[in-house]
Amino acid sequence: MASLLFHPAVKVPLLLANLFCGSISSSSPNPPPKEEERRKYDSNEKTREYLTEYQRTMNIITIIEILLLLARFQPSLINNTILHAVLNSPAFTRLRVTPTFLLGSLLSFVATLIRIWCYRTLGRHFTFQLAILSHHKLITSGPYAIVRHPGYTASVIMNTGALLCQLSEGSFLREVVVRRGGVWGQVLAAVWVGMVGAVSWMLVSRIPKEDTVLRKEFGEEWDGWAERTRYRLIPGVY
Repeated sequence: MASLLFHPAVKVPLLLANLFCGSISSSSPNPPPKEEERRKYDSNEKTREYLTEYQRTMNIITIIEILLLLARFQPSLINNTILHAVLNSPAFTRLRVTPTFLLGSLLSFVATLIRIWCYRTLGRHFTFQLAILSHHKLITSGPYAIVRHPGYTASVIMNTGALLCQLSEGSFLREVVVRRGGVWGQVLAAVWVGMVGAVSWMLVSRIPKEDTVLRKEFGEEWDGWAERTRYRLIPGVY
């Protein structure tokens, strides 16, 4: 059973599942708020645009690995002799499932479940752009009774899972880009890690701004919530 779980062919459906999880987590459940609803925040914020490019890059990396694995296990798909030889080189044959990859996939799945829970709890109030909607309500139930910003918690977990999946032993980035790409491959991998870290920081840095605006908007109601739900992102930590 264990040998079957770690068979390279199993990685294709797992990568597809990761793509699906990423799509859910990066797709807003509601349309963008109106300009006037964003005025209490910085209406010129570009976080959404950065997140779109980040998710697109992540999808491209995942799709490349899926195609390489499919080509490896379906030789009939490859008519080019040179390409066939390349795909059977040591770097490409090392693409496989590892415990680290499974952990990353599990984190992505957990993050998606948290994200869906946040979508359903906030309802129309969940928007990717910071906004105070018409007849806005302060939601303090569900995951928002555990930490005040669980949507960002899910994003950090998702990004951690993505790094584990894409930089673990047996991954396309690790085996092909880093090990076969020399210095430039290592630079590209470092840039990607930096990009993931920057996106996570960009999201987390919105938390104080959100708390300030919500406290101003809801006053004592927000104070009571902050007293009951002390932590912003991680229970017992922050």
